[in-house]
Amino acid sequence: MENKFIIAFTGKANAGKDTCGSIIHYINNVGISKAKYEEWKKLYNSNKLSNNFHFATNVKRCLSIMFGVAVELFDDREYKDKKYYCIEEHRFINKNQLDTRKYEEITIEHLREHTLKDSIHNLKCFDRTAVVTLRTLMQYFATEIGRNQIHDNIWIHNTISNVRTYLERSNKVATITDLRFYGEAEAICKQDCITYIVRVNRPDKEESFNHISEQGGFDVDYTIDNTSSLMALFYKVVKMYQELIIG
Repeated sequence: MENKFIIAFTGKANAGKDTCGSIIHYINNVGISKAKYEEWKKLYNSNKLSNNFHFATNVKRCLSIMFGVAVELFDDREYKDKKYYCIEEHRFINKNQLDTRKYEEITIEHLREHTLKDSIHNLKCFDRTAVVTLRTLMQYFATEIGRNQIHDNIWIHNTISNVRTYLERSNKVATITDLRFYGEAEAICKQDCITYIVRVNRPDKEESFNHISEQGGFDVDYTIDNTSSLMALFYKVVKMYQELIIG
């Protein structure tokens, strides 16, 4: 695919990867000479820039079906990181309102050694009720179940196919904003178009969840330090677009 690009963003949680992807799509729509921060911000705040691709899309869809949780909640930072989901009671509980005498969190570290089913059962034996974050459920299902027990590339092929279809429909640049594993990076770089892997760093806000999905293990082509304002990030992405896409 001549003159087509895939930009894949990697970095820890909350680093700003989806935000960078939305800026890329805005520039594609209006042209780099007409790109204005205030205009982009209005579109971004109204959720009108949502063309980013994610390897985790099908993970979220599967979990939504299995647990009866609305799929959009897996992208909601409030639900993903600040609430627990109680599988037994089918409800969310705010972290700061959790009764620790009754409930106990199942962590990703625990799920590396025990299945979710066994973890819930073991806590019941001690008259405790299990709770888990949506982020932990995603990490567990995507890696410990999907990649480790079914196939290393189980989440890759569908995403790459969707990206290729998007580019074949006259779109110039596709963005993937949740690159984490070497196999994902390898699949991206094998495509017959121009590919870039971009790391986004945000030391003051990003969070580490101590999971293999955050360990990377691949080279990057460009680094963006998201260390200031949203406006500063916007113009850093504009500069990157100028250097990588326009040249």
